[in-house]
Amino acid sequence: MDGEDLVRSAFGKAVEALGLTADQAAQVHDQAQVLVIYHLAGTAFPGGGGAVGWLTRPNTAPVFGGRRPLDIVLAGQVQPVIDYLQAAVWLW
Repeated sequence: MDGEDLVRSAFGKAVEALGLTADQAAQVHDQAQVLVIYHLAGTAFPGGGGAVGWLTRPNTAPVFGGRRPLDIVLAGQVQPVIDYLQAAVWLW
C-alpha cells in the first residue's frame, strides 16, 4: 500500500467516524489536511468524544463563531482549524 492508498483508507475511516455523507466527503479538497485535523483534535481533546465530539459540536471560540469546526472544514477553511488545534496541542 502506497502513501496515497494510506491517506484514502484513513480518510474513509474518518468520514465514517464523523458520519459524513458522500456529498460532504466530496467537498473536502485536501484529504490529508482533514486527517491532520482529525489527529490534532483527538490529541488536544481526548475526552468528551475525542476528535469526533470536538469536531461535531458547536464551538464558541471566535474562529468558529458558534459553528461546528467540521462545518468550517467542509467550507474549505481548514487552516484556521489547524492553527487553533496546533495552539491547543501546544498548550496541552
